Order: sequence, then C-alpha cells, then structure tokens
Amino acid sequence: MLHHDLTNVIRVGDVTVLDRDGWAWLREIKTNQRYRVPAQERLLADTSQVLADETGELPSGHVPVRTTIDYRTDLAGLRDILGLAHARTGIAGGVVSSGRAVVAASQFTAAGRYTAEEFATRFSAELARVRRRTGADDPGHTLTLMSIDQAGRTLVRPPWAIYPIEAEVAASLIADGMFFAVCMNPNKIIDSLAKAAVEASWLQRLDGTEDPSKPLLNVAARSGNRLWSTSLNFAAIAELMLELIDLRTWSRQVAAMLNGDFPAGTRPWPCFAREFRVWA
Repeated sequence: MLHHDLTNVIRVGDVTVLDRDGWAWLREIKTNQRYRVPAQERLLADTSQVLADETGELPSGHVPVRTTIDYRTDLAGLRDILGLAHARTGIAGGVVSSGRAVVAASQFTAAGRYTAEEFATRFSAELARVRRRTGADDPGHTLTLMSIDQAGRTLVRPPWAIYPIEAEVAASLIADGMFFAVCMNPNKIIDSLAKAAVEASWLQRLDGTEDPSKPLLNVAARSGNRLWSTSLNFAAIAELMLELIDLRTWSRQVAAMLNGDFPAGTRPWPCFAREFRVWA
C-alpha cells in the first residue's frame, strides 16, 4: 500500500492498494463512513478504471495515449548538479545537454557562506554563464523555468519524491530548501522539432513576460496534402524543462501526437514507453 501524503506520488485519493494480481486501486480513507462524498468516490473509480484499462478519458478530460517512444531524460545531469550544490558551496551550474543547462541552489548550504544579496548575485551570474554556454545569451529570447513551487501547485508535475535523486535532496526540494533553474535555447527546440518533421514557431516573446494561460508554441505536421496543427501551452513546455526530457525524444513525441488519428475535441495525454525505468 502507498500512503499518498507520505510518498507524495499520487494526488488522487489517500492510498493506493496494490493487489497480488497486479491491479492498483485508489482508495479514500474515512474514519466515519457518513462523510464519504459520492463525487469523490466516482473520481477515484473512474481514474482507477482508465489507468487499469489504459483506455478511455480521465475525469480531467484528458485521454492517455501510450506510444512506443522510450522515455529518455537528462535527469542524471540534474542529479549531479543538485548534489554539487548541496555538498559544496550552495550554488552549482552546468550544461546537461546541447542547448540545455541547469543551475541549482541549496539555501541550507549557502546560508553560512553568502548574505542574501550575495546569494542572489552569485545565482544570477551562474545562470548567465550557463546561458552563454548553451548559446541562449539573448535575454529577450531565452527559456528559463524555476523549480520552486512548480510540483506542489500543479497536478501535472511529477512530485519531487519520485525524482531519481538523493533522498535529502528530494526532501530539500519538497521543503523549498533547494531549487533549480532550467534554461534552454529556444532555437534548439525549433531545430529539433524540424528534424522530426514538425514546423514550429513561438507565439509569445521569451523574455520572462510569458503568459502561462496562453499558448506558447505553435506546432504543425504535414500528412499528404493535409496540415495538422495545434498549440502547446505552458504546461507542455514545463514538462520538457522540469522533467529534463531528452529534446529529440520529446520532439518525436510531439510528431507522434500530431500524426495520431484522434476524434475532434480529444485532449491527448502522451505517455512514453518504459517511464518506470527513470522514475524512482
């Protein structure tokens, strides 16, 4: 059994009961049965059924779509940089793949080394340094996303507790004692999508004033004489950045979704193959 409040792995229900036959059931625990809410029970049942059958629509309106594309990430690079920040001076940065860099900070480790002003200055300087190394040194055209408050405030982010990192580092991220910034060269994203036969263009200025409620990236793919297009919102780009999904892998998944035969109005939720090999 998984206790959700302790493991912070699943955000629906109180516990997951794992049966011997391989099924997993979501359960809500009530000390008084009179307090059970029918709508909550339906949410648990419907979610369990869709996840078990791997078909149908989740209560959120999304339809899980499983592909054969293996899940690959740069999380090993994130783990190394987080570990350096935690063990050494409190701030560490580096390039983890072409066009992508990470700067991590441990407020616990840095507390005895920097004043608040020195900490902010040092972090900004390290971020500028790694941006230059990725070729994303134009402040008016760069993607940067901070980890702080991301996992706790949105249901679509994996919780820090399942990231393949050291336990004390995961605990520090959960408590906001540590945080990291991921920066990417937006031109690299467009180039990678083009190699997957996807035409793409940014819909907003990438200067820190992006509106998360509006589409961020337009993508399109041709199939014969037809052009299939859609827009990706902030959550889709945040997934690429905070999960550090390998850029080529992510681009292939975008192409697969565009070429998929979905009924009108479908909100696909792409699922990579063999994700379990990555997550703790």
